Amino acid sequence: MTNDNRPRGSKRTVSRLRFPYYDLEVAVDLVRRIFDERGGRVTQDGLAEMLGTSKQRSAFQVKVTAAQLFGVLKRDADGLVVTDLALRIVRPRSPSDETLATAEAFLSVPLFDAVQKQYAGRPLPPDEGLRNALEVEFGVARKRVSDAFGTLARSAEQAGLLYRSGGNTYLSRGTGAPEPPRPEEPPVKDAQQETTGPKLPPAGGAHPALSGLLQVLPANDAPWSAQERDRWLEAFAATVRVLYPAEDEK
Repeated sequence: MTNDNRPRGSKRTVSRLRFPYYDLEVAVDLVRRIFDERGGRVTQDGLAEMLGTSKQRSAFQVKVTAAQLFGVLKRDADGLVVTDLALRIVRPRSPSDETLATAEAFLSVPLFDAVQKQYAGRPLPPDEGLRNALEVEFGVARKRVSDAFGTLARSAEQAGLLYRSGGNTYLSRGTGAPEPPRPEEPPVKDAQQETTGPKLPPAGGAHPALSGLLQVLPANDAPWSAQERDRWLEAFAATVRVLYPAEDEK
C-alpha cells in the first residue's frame, strides 16, 4: 500500500510510477526509423515530418515520451538522439546483444521494473487481480489502469520476459524462463531474501538469460552447422561476461 498523504477516500489522478502509453515494439520501431533515415539524430520537427504529423499533436509527444521511458531515445540541445541501448537492439554487436538490451529497455520503465521486483519468482495474479494491484499497490490512477496493464502485458511479451508454467505466468528479468518455486520448496518470504551480497540464482538453477540460451540447443541427433554452433558459443560467452564480470571488468 502506498502512503502519499492523500485524504482518505480521495481518488488518485496522477500515477505514482511512470509508464508509457505505447508499447516497447512501437518505441523500438521509432528509434529504428530515426537511425535508418536520419542517422540516429533528428529534430522534433524532422521527426514529425517523418511520421507525417505535427510535433504539437499529443500523440506525437506521447510516442516520444514512451521511447524515452524505455531508454531508447533521449533529448539534447539539438533535438532527439537514439541511445546506446537502442543501438544494441537495432544494430546488435553480438547475438545476445539484442536480447539483453530489449529486456533492459523493458525494465527501464519505473512501473514495469517495480512490478517485476514485486512478483520475482512468484506467479503474476490473474488479469483482473493485476489490474487491481496496479491501482492499489503501484499507485496507477484508476482511469489509467487499462492503459498501464495493456502496455505492460504487450511489452513484457515483446521482450520475451513472460514465462508460463503450470497454469501460472511469471515475469522474468532476463531471457528465458525463471525457475518457478518447487511445490516442496515454498517461495522465500521477502524479508528472508534480503542479503548484503549479490543475488544468486537458486541452487541447481541457471540465470534466466543462460537458461534461455540452453533451451535453444538442438537435440542430440539434430544437424547443427559449425557456423550455428559458433554463434551460440559467442552468445553464451557474451552473456556470461555480462552477468558475471571478472574483477578487472567491473
